[in-house]
Amino acid sequence: MLNLWKKKWREQHESPAEPGPSKSSSGSSGPEPDNASCSPTEVVLLYDKVHTVVETDLVGRIRSLDESECIYGLLFDDARHVGANVGPCAADLVWRRALKSIDTDVSPYCEDEADDGPLETLNRTKRNIRDTVKNWSFTIPNLDTNSQGFNVTPKFLRLVQILESFEPYGEEFRGIVLVHRRATAFAIADLVPMLGEQVSFIRVHAIGEVFRKFQSGIYNLLIATKAVEDLDIPNSLVVIRFDLFEGDVSRAYSLSMTTNHLVHLLERSNNVHRHNLLSTTSADPDMVRWQNMLVSSPMSAAPPRPIVVPSHVDCIEEGEALEEPVAGGRIYIQDATAVVYRLASTTSTTSFPAPLFEFSTCVETSSYSCTVLLPGTPAHNVAGPACPSMTHARRAACFAVCIKLAEAGLLEPEAFPIRPQLLPNVNASKRVEGLGMQTYLRKGPDFWKNPTGAVALLYPTIITMHQSNQPLHAPILFLTRYPLPLFSPFRLFFSKDPAVIKTCKGKPFKLSDEKIVSLHMYTMRLCRAVANKAFICSLEDMPFFLAPLASSWVPTRVDWPLGSQAAASWSVPVKYGQADVVAEDVQDAVLMDRATELTRRYDILRVRSDLSPLSCPEDCSRAMKHGSLLKDCEARLKNFTGLKDEAQTIVEISILQAVSRIDPASRPPEVTDPPRYLIPELCGKLTIPASTFRMALLFPSIARRLDSFLLVKELNARFFNHQISENLLDMAITAPSARMEYDYERLELLGDSFLKYLTSIYVFVNEPANKEGALHFARQNIISNRALFRNFQSAGLPPYVQSRPFGFKFWLPPNFRVSDPQGETQGASAASRKRMDNEQRLGDKVSRFQLGSLEFTLFQVVADVSEAILGAAYLSGGRDTALMAAKAMNLPFPNVEKWSDFGYKLLMPPPTVTAKLSPKTINAVEAIVKHKFKYPHLLAQALTHASVSAAERVSYERLEFIGDAILDFLVIRYVFERQPRLAPGGLTILKGAMVSNSALAAFCISCGLHNHLLLVPRLSGAVAEYAEKLEAKRTAEYELARIEQRPPWQYWHDIEAPKALSDVVESVIGAIYISDGATPAGVETFFDAVLKPFFDAHITLKTIAHHPSKTLLELIQAQRCQKFKISKERVKNVTLCHVLVHDVILASGEGQSISLAAKNASWCALDALEGDADFFLRNCDCSKEGADKGKAQGYQEIISGLEE
Repeated sequence: MLNLWKKKWREQHESPAEPGPSKSSSGSSGPEPDNASCSPTEVVLLYDKVHTVVETDLVGRIRSLDESECIYGLLFDDARHVGANVGPCAADLVWRRALKSIDTDVSPYCEDEADDGPLETLNRTKRNIRDTVKNWSFTIPNLDTNSQGFNVTPKFLRLVQILESFEPYGEEFRGIVLVHRRATAFAIADLVPMLGEQVSFIRVHAIGEVFRKFQSGIYNLLIATKAVEDLDIPNSLVVIRFDLFEGDVSRAYSLSMTTNHLVHLLERSNNVHRHNLLSTTSADPDMVRWQNMLVSSPMSAAPPRPIVVPSHVDCIEEGEALEEPVAGGRIYIQDATAVVYRLASTTSTTSFPAPLFEFSTCVETSSYSCTVLLPGTPAHNVAGPACPSMTHARRAACFAVCIKLAEAGLLEPEAFPIRPQLLPNVNASKRVEGLGMQTYLRKGPDFWKNPTGAVALLYPTIITMHQSNQPLHAPILFLTRYPLPLFSPFRLFFSKDPAVIKTCKGKPFKLSDEKIVSLHMYTMRLCRAVANKAFICSLEDMPFFLAPLASSWVPTRVDWPLGSQAAASWSVPVKYGQADVVAEDVQDAVLMDRATELTRRYDILRVRSDLSPLSCPEDCSRAMKHGSLLKDCEARLKNFTGLKDEAQTIVEISILQAVSRIDPASRPPEVTDPPRYLIPELCGKLTIPASTFRMALLFPSIARRLDSFLLVKELNARFFNHQISENLLDMAITAPSARMEYDYERLELLGDSFLKYLTSIYVFVNEPANKEGALHFARQNIISNRALFRNFQSAGLPPYVQSRPFGFKFWLPPNFRVSDPQGETQGASAASRKRMDNEQRLGDKVSRFQLGSLEFTLFQVVADVSEAILGAAYLSGGRDTALMAAKAMNLPFPNVEKWSDFGYKLLMPPPTVTAKLSPKTINAVEAIVKHKFKYPHLLAQALTHASVSAAERVSYERLEFIGDAILDFLVIRYVFERQPRLAPGGLTILKGAMVSNSALAAFCISCGLHNHLLLVPRLSGAVAEYAEKLEAKRTAEYELARIEQRPPWQYWHDIEAPKALSDVVESVIGAIYISDGATPAGVETFFDAVLKPFFDAHITLKTIAHHPSKTLLELIQAQRCQKFKISKERVKNVTLCHVLVHDVILASGEGQSISLAAKNASWCALDALEGDADFFLRNCDCSKEGADKGKAQGYQEIISGLEE
């Protein structure tokens, strides 16, 4: 290809062309250039893949000095990247170029320093690394592919070949090479001069704005990164995209740098590169026009349609940046223009091709200013500072837009590119000895790790609770240093009754230092009262503030008097005496029965004017024990000297308990002999109103939910490009053991079937010669729990899994510590307790434990989460999004980026090796499946049983392999959508019934597909006999169902079916799928038009078995519930049965006999569970840690209990 390109090029350019003029810097766009005249010729050149990247001796020597890579982690990362893209010799040059900075980093040696101190050990290691690099003999590049010393990559070799082809241009040559990373640019710049005579005409420079020297010829080859692509780079003969840049904007900038040739380097057979290039190659006339406008004028225009901007950038930049607080994405000034183009393409009301930028010129200073034009948005008419060129002014104005939107909390997280981060080893885990499992620390949101220090802006969020059955919960103002994202409403639970928590964001504001101090003291007072712990946190370290709101509920209307009072003292005395005096004083109040800050607190039920301290209420065991309320106080209180008013009114109270409100089945802890009445004279009144304190008691649970949401947003941004629904992703990473209102189990069922589907297609396409057994083995190597765990772990995802329930007693806000009464900090012990609460046992080997009758592998949680994420991704964006998620979790699907890639690589057997079908047979089968086969010989293969397949023919085994996976996925997706409220156990039961051999065999007979199956005579006779028995059973069952006025049951249940009948259904599905080029349209039509009506008519929870009580038991035990029974009672002449779960009646039924009543009750229970997916979540706590693990009852045991 390269030689053909050279020949064509030289034919078109008989003499070297003059270097093109630099781009105009005038403020007027002028007439749009003709597309054909200004667009360069684009060429795609391929290079071979590097299959193994060998670590160089130098890197190995340095690693032996710094095994954890914690000293020079960036250099290790750069060396690996350069080694993979340029070559091993270039990887060593990364260290040589960094030698000066390493030398500066080494402290001067001092003999007086302690030899074993940590600082000296670190400095000695740095010194050894410096000396190693300094004394190393670096190799020169060897471009001979036949030599053992070949030490560059095919990619770099292709770049050198391109540069060699420009030798005829001599001094007139100008070229630009675009790379991702600065380290790559420097490595290429270091290698090119070492090539000697091969490219002697090249004068190379990397990075930096040396455009005048480039134009004049001092340098004729620039190695540039994305950081300069939007600047006034002089026009060149050729632009070589050494690394492909994603996005329409980068492509447009590449086109603007040359009017001659644009070369794209693509790895051979790399679908990632192919998709990246195709995604930005548009035939849309408006997009081509926009690209030409971007080239011809700095005023440019808003893109005519939403454009592609990469969400992940494979480089770490330097300089001023705007950081997104949730996922850590950063917008550098060089990114700002692309961000504004993306914003303009989605939100602007400007019609294309109206100008997007407006420039003004200052003649005295020869500078330019730029204003961004985005009508209808807050970014309209934002101007930047004066700059020496138009492109720099445009950058500055776009960066000002980003800053303004970010400060207002209006810049969406997707606008911030995620860059590679050198984080601590998140896979590091702690092994539990003897159990062969590992514990992982649950990750906290990075939002709270952002810098603190002096308070600048505060971003308000109002938190409100909506629940009619609860006393007043006043809203709380939650103030953060950085803007919180938008949160969906969520639920907390009060003895099974949910309350809805809503958040509302306000505009940021500033406060005086005095008010900041007051907020700090109020926040500490409230948090200490809620947790009943002596929290401490300096003002500089405070991650958030809480504030009481005035009645208007406006974020800036803080109730400062109330806040100041609470900050100054924790309590004030209670007025006592007559009932009206007490009632007025304790309205919306919280009482404390001890003169200390950290004590029990009480809510006021009512003022009892009928009682006094001398009373002895019968419902108060304490008073009954001592004779009166007063004598009880005398007995319990030290140094009690009596009351001033023994006739004062008494207050009836209840304990205010702080408990987790996240668990729907949570119960407040029981208090032994709780107080029922308080004497006002002996009490203090909390300086925080009861309505506010009730809401504050919910704050730990609210904070935990907000942390979950932040963690999900962070996970979505860093791993999944914001492509998965956050609500679904939140479910996917939440295990049932976390005791939330949702968990991953339904999604895991969908994801498990999708993973089987994806993997089956992958191994089918990539192993075209292997038979079913080998395909099954290859699939298991990808989808086994062990493989899923290892891949999930290698991606660094286990810390994101939420598997432990929220422990209220371990609640410790970020940066907070606990001190004892003497003021000594207990930060270490508090952190240790919090660490214990965050540890999650996920395991890495097959260790098993019992839960009733169920057995689990300890790493199954991680495997289930992997599959649940796939289910969430599929529901969010279909097959391609789920494939993206699989690759993000390091599942091994190399060189497959889009589902369409399977079609490109698909191989199928030729017609000569399959059986010959008559046109009549083909038409008959096509009428049955409601699909026209593009390749009828695949239908012949699908109908051919292995017993009749001669040596030269192909049987249906391979097609049945993928058909089984496709059908499994279609069925799960169908029951998932048909039963949106059914618990996972019920979905599993339905799916098992639909894909069972007996059900598919009955379907095969029902639709007539069996008549066209190619079998040996012995099997044909067995099929005919089965069909005859099945028809008799079907007729009898339909008649009985008509008489009993019920749906027909599974009439095939008790007949053994030939396996060939179910196999052929699956193989025909596989044939349709492959005939359509690995696309699902045909099989979905077959499923919807033929299979689904059969399932709807015969398979529901009520019709799965003749014994609904057995089905119900399987469903309940699938939910890990152990406290289930069916009770009976006789009412007049009728038997009444109740289905009880944890002593809660789920459903009831009656009948003339016990068996009929139990059957009717079970039917009603199945019907109830179909419509109430949260029933077990609200009423069952069998899966809680520490719950009794008794033996679960079996079906016969329950039935025999009824008979007794």
